Amino acid sequence: MFKNKLYGETQIIQIEKVETLVLNYNGKGENNYSKSQSYGDKKKRSLKKSALFKNYISEKVFPPNYFKIMNRECKFKNEPDYKVILKENSDYFYLKCKFRGYLYNNFYDWARPDQIDSFKEFSERVETPVYFAFGLGGCPNDPDNAFLCPLEKVKCKLKLKELEPWRIQCLEDVSRIIC
Repeated sequence: MFKNKLYGETQIIQIEKVETLVLNYNGKGENNYSKSQSYGDKKKRSLKKSALFKNYISEKVFPPNYFKIMNRECKFKNEPDYKVILKENSDYFYLKCKFRGYLYNNFYDWARPDQIDSFKEFSERVETPVYFAFGLGGCPNDPDNAFLCPLEKVKCKLKLKELEPWRIQCLEDVSRIIC
């Protein structure tokens, strides 16, 4: 239960099983209230979102009739999730999937510099390209925006205009980027 005092009015709000409640009083402002979540609950939720986005990528972006997706047992967090093989010619590359529900301060904020360095080291070690599948907005299993970006073009924080050349909406977009 929360007490909210706004413009001299006190309201009592009962909240059950809601993580965030946004109150808008006639456009005069918004107040966010978050129930506290344990670290374990946040981690479970994060893993579920990750699994949903990975499933979207493996089924919709890289359809099985054109690509073979091999799960990787990642020894470290900063390694790709998948090995993607093109069925047409057996070429392959590695793929890391990341989903964000929103831009943070107008940036797609997804990694630290040391994490990107780890991906570069991995790519050099295996002598194979690494790409990043970024999802933005909507639901992880059906994002509003999807991007496929080569390792050489990523930064820790990306503006939407920097991601735009890597937007994918169909199989032709995927082919344009990986070929």
